[in-house]
Amino acid sequence: MVGENNVINESLVDRDRILLPPLHIILGVMKQFVKVLDKNGDCFRYIHDRFLATSYEKVKTGIFDGPQIRKLMKDLAFVSHMTVVESAAWCSYVSVVKEFLGKKRADCYQDIVKQILTNIHTLGAKMSIKLH
Repeated sequence: MVGENNVINESLVDRDRILLPPLHIILGVMKQFVKVLDKNGDCFRYIHDRFLATSYEKVKTGIFDGPQIRKLMKDLAFVSHMTVVESAAWCSYVSVVKEFLGKKRADCYQDIVKQILTNIHTLGAKMSIKLH
């Protein structure tokens, strides 16, 4: 609405018709995942050691690019450094990336998205996604 929340002009496109690119969603969820990790925990240390060229501050705030995320998704040893809650959130993140944001959308994509929201909330992140 014009005049509320610092909005000066009406939007040219209805907000319900705006779609975010999949890479933007992937990077955002990864950022939320890393932000809630224990900075002294084994999982966070593994990420930091895996990307030595990336500064500690970038890793701490969850700033990654697509190739780095794909490298972590393929790394089987990464899951072994996680707690049970972190592992559940990571596995649901990987399934969302592969089955919802990938080339083909799974038939049960709504259940997959609900599962990641549940696991991310259990981990301690505050995140919401509208399902249409």
